[in-house]
Amino acid sequence: MQIEILPPKKPAPSTKRFVPTPTTHADGALPASDRFLTVDEVTEITSLAQATIYREVAAGRFPASIRIAAKRVAWSEAEIVAWMRSRAEERAA
Repeated sequence: MQIEILPPKKPAPSTKRFVPTPTTHADGALPASDRFLTVDEVTEITSLAQATIYREVAAGRFPASIRIAAKRVAWSEAEIVAWMRSRAEERAA
């Protein structure tokens, strides 16, 4: 009896969408663009839960969403990056 050695199985493709995260430049600055982000992308980039995002928006401590269609909202990437910068500056102070 001969045993056949099979190549390792490739992992199943992830069902989670690829979410680009901001990368830091050499000078420590985060890039900002005019791209719209979904709530899933905002949660991935900031590591905040959706409930926390909506609670902070209601309290005026997080950028508000922008209605981009009748049933769709998004966040400005530039505003999210600016919020992240302000949080980092508060920590440094």
